Amino acid sequence: LLRFLGFTANVRIFCLTSKQRFRLMKFLALALRGQVVFRHSGGESLPLGFGDLLWLWVRGRWCAREERIRSYPIAVLGSASAEPLRRIVQALRAASPGVPIRGFLPAALPDHAAELFDSIIRLRPGLRGWVQDSVRLWGLVRKHQRWIIPGTGEPFTGLKLTAMLWPLRRREIYNEFGDGFRVRAVGTFWRHLRWRRRRNAEARLAPLPIGVIGSASGYYLEKIVPVIRAQFPGVVVHGLLPDTATAATAALFDSVVRLRPGFAGALLQTARLWKARRAFQQWIVPCTNEPYALLKCMAFVWPLRRRQIYNELADGFAARDGRMLYRHLRWRLRDRMSFQMLAGTAGGNVFLRLAHFFLYGLRILGAAPLLLLARARCWRNRWRPVLPVHRHGLARKVGRAGNEKRVAGKNPRGPRGVVASRFPGEPDGSIGID
Repeated sequence: LLRFLGFTANVRIFCLTSKQRFRLMKFLALALRGQVVFRHSGGESLPLGFGDLLWLWVRGRWCAREERIRSYPIAVLGSASAEPLRRIVQALRAASPGVPIRGFLPAALPDHAAELFDSIIRLRPGLRGWVQDSVRLWGLVRKHQRWIIPGTGEPFTGLKLTAMLWPLRRREIYNEFGDGFRVRAVGTFWRHLRWRRRRNAEARLAPLPIGVIGSASGYYLEKIVPVIRAQFPGVVVHGLLPDTATAATAALFDSVVRLRPGFAGALLQTARLWKARRAFQQWIVPCTNEPYALLKCMAFVWPLRRRQIYNELADGFAARDGRMLYRHLRWRLRDRMSFQMLAGTAGGNVFLRLAHFFLYGLRILGAAPLLLLARARCWRNRWRPVLPVHRHGLARKVGRAGNEKRVAGKNPRGPRGVVASRFPGEPDGSIGID
């Protein structure tokens, strides 16, 4: 065959496939130089090389291995309490129906958690038990299709770290909501760690009180404080109010501290807030359309934790969110420049009023190009004919209008062109659409 085909690559070798295997003949064809084409009895041709057949063999072995692994049970480590384990097991049974689930539970876990699994293996306590379990798990690694590690916010750190050190296959982390991912997905694992850190911080700060700066009148505070209580039920709301606040405003809060007037009072309050900066989970800064500019500025100078800005509609957002802060400032400026020509500078000095009137005039002048464009469009379409339309969608022949103008010599609008009336309803003029 080599003498007949030669050593050129521009050769096509056809192998006829049949029910008989003829593997030796196929390998003989693959050993020759050229393109090997497998032709079925129906006439279909499939070009395959030695590398393609090797890939098909590897893929077949892989698929057979995956099919065999699917019949193995799923292993779940008991690094969570009974309630998160119940959610995780329910999610596993919904995703893999009919697959047995085996639990590897520590000795401290109660017996009612064992009822969630088809079979359980108790882990021994202590260093000696850890060594024995490691040796036993070495032989059980290949008898389970995957290993589930519950990564909840509960104190099972030792068992979780041990699960990362043990030679387990196909480790997956599940949170307390039944959502899971593979450990080898580094990006998802990193996002999970960030989410867990943020969630633990929220749980640690949840019982602390909430502070509210009195940079709004009692009318708006009556709207903001109920929204805060509905969002954080059972949390103490502390008010930091100016000395001019009324008793009705102070009654909205659980505890109140009044600011002393002057620079000395602000300095004293700064020292108090520095000492109690970790005693509050967050601070609410009402930024309404009222003249409390100095108190608002002091709220961003004081050492406060996690500032939240609330407007007069009781809508709030984090002050560190730069995009939302920019949108809020645009909304506030548009509100002042559009609807508050006089009330927008109430309580301000002369320079602030002059600057406000100057910006208001610029905003009005900004509409001049739009008005000129609309006027130019109207002037350009002034003499365009308007043909009345029949009810069936066909244009009717229009007679000569009362103000029709003919050009001597040649009609620029065609032989039957007419100039329609400027306004619908004029005598002898066009009436537009029927």
